[in-house]
Amino acid sequence: MDRVGQIEAAPINTEMDTISKAELWLADTSERVSERCELYRPPKRIESEAQRKDCAAARTRCRRDAARIDGERKALLRGMEDVLKKFKLEVKDVLSPLTDLDIQYKHLLDEYDEARRAEREAQLAQEYAIMAPDLFSLVPFERLMQKYGNGRGKVWTNRSTSIEAAKLMMRDAVASITQGEQDISGLADPEDIDDIKARFFETLDLQGALADARHAKEQRERVRQMEAARAAREQTRPLAEPTPVTEGPVQSPEDVPHAWVVNIPSATKAQMCQLAKALNELGLSGTIRDARR
Repeated sequence: MDRVGQIEAAPINTEMDTISKAELWLADTSERVSERCELYRPPKRIESEAQRKDCAAARTRCRRDAARIDGERKALLRGMEDVLKKFKLEVKDVLSPLTDLDIQYKHLLDEYDEARRAEREAQLAQEYAIMAPDLFSLVPFERLMQKYGNGRGKVWTNRSTSIEAAKLMMRDAVASITQGEQDISGLADPEDIDDIKARFFETLDLQGALADARHAKEQRERVRQMEAARAAREQTRPLAEPTPVTEGPVQSPEDVPHAWVVNIPSATKAQMCQLAKALNELGLSGTIRDARR
């Protein structure tokens, strides 16, 4: 690496006369303010209209002097701010060659570290495929490293971690997954083992996979209980009586036809003929007999 040349101090025009001028102004203004305060010292109490007018006039002069001094202060501050802005720009220009070099070095170092991490990950992924070929198809290397290879003090791609140490840590991670799979086989119900293992390989969270399976089983049991209760209610529900089916309009008892017997104690034959004629006109048919026969 080429040696960077030594930086020599360069004189910077900071306009020190502005600072000196401000210091002189501050000392002078302190004396002027003290003099003004003695001149405008107010009475303890206003006891007459003449005193009130004098106090009002003194206050006006006091405020005028304060405004004039404050104007001087603001003007002086503006000058100092301009000097400071100029100084900041000059400092930035002076330092820019060094800051540019810093950016270049950072880019080179980041580029190298990224290439090294990618190379390390490729080496570990290849070792993982050889170490656990069955597990390799179920748990991708990225998932394995995210779970076990990025913990505090156990970053497999760190510069401080050798490739041999990273392989040993990866072997421990594979052993931990294998042990988790065995625990599932011993703890879970046979019909749930495949589902729990699938969940475990997706998350590498043994406790979470077991908890999810337990929750799903409880939910299925609640569904079965609900269906059983629903079926029991259907069996105990009373059957509704069938509704009779009638053709045509429903007739009231007064409109239902039936046989009648008309008793006429006494009538002439002509009267009975007229009665028979009237009944025929109403659409009624029957027999009128002489009671003497």
